[in-house]
Amino acid sequence: MADAAARFAELSAAAAELTDRGLTAAAKWATEMLCGLPPGAAAGAAELLAVDAAARAADPDPPTLLLARACFSDREYARAAHLLAHLAPGPHSGALGGKAAAAGAPAKALFLRAYSLYLAGEQRREADRVQKSGLLGAAQSANPQLGAVEALLDCRTAEVDPFCLYLRGLVAVDRGRDDDARRLLSASASAYPCNWAAWQALLALCPDLDTLGALPLPAHWARDAFLAAACLELQHNAEALSRLQVVNQLFPGSDWVTAAAAAAHYSMRNFEEAQRLYEDLLARDPHRIEGMDAYSNILYVKEAFAALSHLAHRVAASDRYRPESCCIIGNYYSLKARAGAICCPFGGFAGQHERAVEYFRRALRLSRRYQSAWTLMGHEYVELKNAPAAIDAYRQAIEVSPRDYRAWYGLGQTYELLGMPYYALHYYRRGID
Repeated sequence: MADAAARFAELSAAAAELTDRGLTAAAKWATEMLCGLPPGAAAGAAELLAVDAAARAADPDPPTLLLARACFSDREYARAAHLLAHLAPGPHSGALGGKAAAAGAPAKALFLRAYSLYLAGEQRREADRVQKSGLLGAAQSANPQLGAVEALLDCRTAEVDPFCLYLRGLVAVDRGRDDDARRLLSASASAYPCNWAAWQALLALCPDLDTLGALPLPAHWARDAFLAAACLELQHNAEALSRLQVVNQLFPGSDWVTAAAAAAHYSMRNFEEAQRLYEDLLARDPHRIEGMDAYSNILYVKEAFAALSHLAHRVAASDRYRPESCCIIGNYYSLKARAGAICCPFGGFAGQHERAVEYFRRALRLSRRYQSAWTLMGHEYVELKNAPAAIDAYRQAIEVSPRDYRAWYGLGQTYELLGMPYYALHYYRRGID
């Protein structure tokens, strides 16, 4: 129980630290794992939490940092960066100039300013892409703030602070320096293992198990969670389940572990077990949306129209402007068209397929790299006999996630329908590989 208390204190402190730095997704993961600890873990953590609270009270954040954090939360990234200019001056600011000006900056202010600049650049890049090629276009553009972020992080503080190392890793990814990115992100995860954002960025740089095995990872429970997630991403689902059992022993009530196990069973086509796990999640958290798109795929395959209808109405009531919600509603209209075609084989249900396509397009407007929506939209275009659009959608899905067999299979099926068997065989083989 002492170990559980230590993990409780560690995750409680991490949730606060990650929230302070605007890493809200990582903070959410930390609190989700915190909720998964055994019931008595909090009792033994009181003394450790008191020490952390005293340390934070002894060094309060300045008002400017609080205002900048509020602006950051409101997605006013450029304004947040400007407000922090005197707390974390750039390399050419102030009387000191060069690296010395940034070297004395508080690490928290330095990271938040650099991260604000980075996200302001991401906003600009996305706006440029939409302007050049539309909401779903593929035009490439660079983050215009990468140079400013690199210059700001060119100091001693950024070389040792785990959050600055994480941001330097993101910049290296954008620059195409994958080896540097793996080194920086591994160092960040080793120095602060509870920052799940660093682990996720590292995961995207691991195309195979050999690359994964070469990483210098810390001896920490978060490493086990990362390896489970990596095996899941690489479609080594049986190994993922084995590693999740290790994590589940430490966090027996974690919804993250349950959702990951459900995803593994789904990928293995163990639909009954995956459905049971997803329904357990919904029973504990009826407003959960994350991961429920896979659950809707299971209901679609099983032709459980009533259950899928109920799920679609539930997520629409919770938040209809989430990519997962749009995907679930799209599946609902697709199954409605399929059921109608069986009951009335003379047609008249193409409009339902078109409505499904519209919802998948809405999902992609909200998140262009939402792979599942590209794949499902390709399926709908096949139903509508629009082969060129289907092929384009499947290729976009493969660009986002080359390891997902469903898009490769969709390409094979489309070329088979076009009477091009050699192309179809090639893509079917890619899906098997």
